[in-house]
Amino acid sequence: MTTTVATDYDNIEIQQQYSDVNNRWDVDDWDNENSSARLFERSRIKALAGESSLTASRRSRRLYDPL
Repeated sequence: MTTTVATDYDNIEIQQQYSDVNNRWDVDDWDNENSSARLFERSRIKALAGESSLTASRRSRRLYDPL
């Protein structure tokens, strides 16, 4: 006969709560080239690239165009 302690119930409850943590995204979502997450990342990268080129052009203007 096995005795059950209060911590055993806590452990079971935690296992039930977190059983689907790694399964919340479908594989099909990641395989889709036009998923919203990928589109968001692409737009974010383009925006960051635009900011860095704008900053670089401002720096070069300061070097070559004295005030």
